[in-house]
Amino acid sequence: MPRPERPLDGQDGPVVQLAAELRQLREKAGRPGYRQMAARANFSVATLSAAASGRRLPTLEVTLAYVAACDGDRAEWERRWREAERLSVAPAGDPAAADGAQTSPYLGLTTFQPEDAKLFFGRDALVAELVRRLGERRFLAVFGPSGAGKSSVVRAGLVPAVGGASMVLTPGVHPMTELAVHLARHAGVPAGGLLDELRADPGRASLMVRQGLSGTPGDGDLLVVVDQFEEVFASCPDPAERAGFVDALLAMCREPDCRARVVLAVRADHYARFTELPQLPAALTDAQVLIGGMSPAELREAVTRPAETCGARVEGALVATIVAEVADSPGALPLAAHALREAWQRRQGAMVTLAGYQAAGGVAGAVAHTAEQVYERLSERERDVARRVLLRMVDVGQDGLITRRRLSRAELATIEHAAAVAGAFVDARLVSTDRDTVEVAHEALIRGWPRLRGWVEESRAGLRLHRQLTEAAAAWVALGRDEGALYRGLRLSATEEATRAELLDPSGVEREFLEVSREREAGENRSRQRRVRLALIGLAAGVTVMSLVAALAFREANRANDERERALSHQLVANARDQSQVDQELAVLLARAAYDTKPTAEASAVLRRAVADSRMRTSLSSGQQQVFGVAYSPDGRHVASSGADGTVRVWMLTGPDTVAQPPRVLRDHEGYVRIPAFSADGRYLAGSGVDGIVTVWDLSTGAPPLELRGHGGEVSAVAFSPDGRLVAGAGNDGTVRIWDRPSGNPRPVRALPLAGGPARAVTFSPDGVHLAAAGGDGTVAVWKLGATAPPVLLKGHEDTVWSLAYSPDGRRLASASADQTIRVWPTTGGGPPAVLRADDGTVETVAFSPDGRRLASGHSGSDTIRVWDAAPGDGEDPLLLHGHDGPVWSVDFSPDGRRLLSGGGDGTLRIWDPAYPGDPRVLDGHRGPAWTVAVSADGNTIASGGADHTVRVWRGPSPAGPLVLKGHGDEVLSVALTADGARVASASRDATVRVWDTRSGAPVAVLRGHPKTVWSVALSPDGRRVVSGGADNAVRIWDVGAAGPPLMLEGHEASIRGVAFSPDGRQVASTSQDTTVRLWNADGRGDPVVLRGNPGLVWTAAYAPDGRSIATGGDDGNIRIWSTTGREAPRILRGHRGPVWSVAFSPDGRQIVSAGHDSTERVWDTATGDEIVSLHGHGTFVEQSLFGPGGTLVSAHGDGTVRVTRCAVCGPIDHVLELADAQVTRALTADERRLYLHE
Repeated sequence: MPRPERPLDGQDGPVVQLAAELRQLREKAGRPGYRQMAARANFSVATLSAAASGRRLPTLEVTLAYVAACDGDRAEWERRWREAERLSVAPAGDPAAADGAQTSPYLGLTTFQPEDAKLFFGRDALVAELVRRLGERRFLAVFGPSGAGKSSVVRAGLVPAVGGASMVLTPGVHPMTELAVHLARHAGVPAGGLLDELRADPGRASLMVRQGLSGTPGDGDLLVVVDQFEEVFASCPDPAERAGFVDALLAMCREPDCRARVVLAVRADHYARFTELPQLPAALTDAQVLIGGMSPAELREAVTRPAETCGARVEGALVATIVAEVADSPGALPLAAHALREAWQRRQGAMVTLAGYQAAGGVAGAVAHTAEQVYERLSERERDVARRVLLRMVDVGQDGLITRRRLSRAELATIEHAAAVAGAFVDARLVSTDRDTVEVAHEALIRGWPRLRGWVEESRAGLRLHRQLTEAAAAWVALGRDEGALYRGLRLSATEEATRAELLDPSGVEREFLEVSREREAGENRSRQRRVRLALIGLAAGVTVMSLVAALAFREANRANDERERALSHQLVANARDQSQVDQELAVLLARAAYDTKPTAEASAVLRRAVADSRMRTSLSSGQQQVFGVAYSPDGRHVASSGADGTVRVWMLTGPDTVAQPPRVLRDHEGYVRIPAFSADGRYLAGSGVDGIVTVWDLSTGAPPLELRGHGGEVSAVAFSPDGRLVAGAGNDGTVRIWDRPSGNPRPVRALPLAGGPARAVTFSPDGVHLAAAGGDGTVAVWKLGATAPPVLLKGHEDTVWSLAYSPDGRRLASASADQTIRVWPTTGGGPPAVLRADDGTVETVAFSPDGRRLASGHSGSDTIRVWDAAPGDGEDPLLLHGHDGPVWSVDFSPDGRRLLSGGGDGTLRIWDPAYPGDPRVLDGHRGPAWTVAVSADGNTIASGGADHTVRVWRGPSPAGPLVLKGHGDEVLSVALTADGARVASASRDATVRVWDTRSGAPVAVLRGHPKTVWSVALSPDGRRVVSGGADNAVRIWDVGAAGPPLMLEGHEASIRGVAFSPDGRQVASTSQDTTVRLWNADGRGDPVVLRGNPGLVWTAAYAPDGRSIATGGDDGNIRIWSTTGREAPRILRGHRGPVWSVAFSPDGRQIVSAGHDSTERVWDTATGDEIVSLHGHGTFVEQSLFGPGGTLVSAHGDGTVRVTRCAVCGPIDHVLELADAQVTRALTADERRLYLHE
């Protein structure tokens, strides 16, 4: 007999109602058992049972299968399902239409209050620590970044945990007044009189605390919480009032017999300002706690527990998504809270879903989405009022920090319609109110709503002036409109100029204040003019002098204009640097504008860097709201995109970066569509989505698509077998289903269960023998399709795996996970995976390049793309691509590997150039790192040495393969070539130096004498001598053609790491771990010149072509350029972060190239010391770099490659300007010109 069903949750709503109606249908059908229904419907028992559980809306396909199993009317039930879907997904801002009228347990941007403690989760350990610390001392300061939850922790965590009497206040503009009001309420005395007493003697605050506690037990204390303590510095204009307020707080907790415990909650970026009040630094000793981000476990609790208090649940995928997006980003907590509040309004039954969260915009978009909806509902006049009101709720401190500001209701009343407009934002929980004030609910609104952020940036200069005007006008009114409080002089003219420029929007009282100030100054000017007229008579003789003054003034005006241009250029440089981490194309546009405004050295440098970094070649708005999937066709002539609008669009490419319009639109899905997949011949295209159907289109015929069914819910991924016969889908029902496409059978021929939650990713191996899938628990399962054995399980991920990709040779399998890592698993041999860490949010997608050398990933935490070196190396330096304004859901390489396609949450497709910096010619062959490289003077020969004990020699402009020189018994650490490339010398850990003939490969000499590792080797210009230095502290100079012992140069006190011959061969330089550089006569005569000043080990040295200077690099990350006479202090070039491994001059001596531990190559101007450009994103360490023929850079890398790069941005600036113009796909928008150029 069938078991009775669990009662429906006691909530009202369309999902629960649909579930109840389904149960009624089953009752009418004679109450068949779910196993009997499953046999008829071809869905599992669990899927059908869940459809009537009321916890979430089932898919339409499952609903209709349930109905068919109970002999219901499919058309009628499809209508009911669509009505339930419409009602269950309520638009933001319309909670009444959401599933149930229950109050949201998520407060959004609103700060938790003590009465909200029952909804406050995830901070138990922190609250316990605060209680413990407060029990040990009476004063405590809690610091944390904006958005970390300081206010909620102290209000909803600490206050209830301590219990007893408490007082919570925020300082505002007049902190002493706020304290007096709260203390008066506590002690039962008039606030006005108490304020006067506190001003006269702040120590009386302690007496008021005791008076208010007179009727309580002797061990009971008053907890005084001062939230947003930074307002003391940012908002209070009176230094005396600040000092008095702090004195009063300290008196309450430091006086004898005191009965208060004081807690300050402060934004961490105001920490340094505590030194402005001498009392505070001493009080902070052992009395401060720093609040950071929440751990993953704490975040999970904060996400799930509030819903549980209402009998609801949060979908596991949503929990994982939020944890990934917010972890390590404490400032994102309020954004996540708001997004959860919006997702709650879109919940399906008792389930808060990932789909609802994504519909709300997620962390990145929920606040902006809600604010924009409120803004869009306003009339044109109300929108203008909204701008004026919201800007009055923002303050810019003298230090430039942006904070929220409480707006008094009196000030609000001076703006017509302001109350109604503010009320609209209050209803959306974006603005909060109390009895006397209104304010932005959280500073996250300022950061997260682009429109408000843009207003603030446009008005940044005016905001500070406006706050000063507001305070001055209020003081003028308070003083009975005393003329002494009026503006005059520069302050008046600056304020009026800002008003005319619409940077200020004065209210009625402020306008009156300015008008009276203007009239007062006009009267004073008239009196002054009368005096001036009398004086002019005596000035007639001074015309010549005045002419001279005019000329000087003209010169000063030119100078002032030059300074203004220089200042704007400098600001644009800063803006370009900021945008390089957000939107690399905008960085190029701003850098170009900076150079056009004033062609300074820093503008030139940032332009070169921006052009080198910017890789976007096309940006296309898809019209699909969000682009969840992209794919290149096998012939590279088409790209496909799938989106949130339920369509798959197929676009034709007329060039690598040119997309033809309009696309072919395939509309056969209901709800969003996941990543599309082409068959290997390009004829078929498959897509899957939330409707649970896999669709296969025949692109060559345009015939109706084949619909493949069987999954009991969303299908997250789809894949073709290499021969195109099989189609696999990964479903939320925890299975991978396989269909036989040629048969046309819509039912799967095989279902593979995936333990541990929904299946999220699936892919076939290139030979079609294996199928890999992964999902919710982070385990990757690999089946051998021709066998019945259970799958091989690959474990290591700690969260959902969202994407899988095989390398083209099938020897590696990459997986991308919400645990913020990519793992590259060997498919044979069973070794551990290589782990690539992103640490900035979920890795949503992963793809191999066609040659298998590179791996691209898309990220939802940072909205970036990374291109990694897929070869095992000793370092990670992925190429970072910035530009998407939302999560990067999907990436795919073009068939030739020269382009990378991406789709994102911003609704765009973008085509990128994914090549390594400079699009290098790659010479490979070393197994393990290539430690060293050398180039002959004529540029025809390149030699390298590596960890595989070999020296490799490439000859000619396009070498077919290297000559491999074997003989060393350990790693080769240094190589050097003769000018004609005929010979190569090598130094090794095996304590030998070897000289080889590069044409025949025959050894010329094996030089033995070093007892330990030989770190460096160099050849004299004539090729007859070799200098070497090693771990025995000695420099040796060998005559290759002679049989005698080497010349020994001793003096270093530690291992020698670098040696070099001067261009004329008469001098030898050596660098050492003893921090010195020594310049020796190559014949051994005389004492060396000793160059001192390096703070640590010196790794490398290189002579300038004229031999008059030498460059060195060392552990401190600096490059020093010394005179070879040793009589002058070195010039220092700063830029590297970490040791500098190598330095080299260009053939003309005008530039230096360096390579460092920070995985960058940097090119410097020798004359000025300015950094010309920094090249990064190599995918691995750069071990050595030097100049090659034709302005190229030749470098050795940790992945075993040698790369020959043409540095286009290292050349003349005119060429760089041409590159910048050719590279960008757009110009600055009108809004950007207003924001950045102040037009």
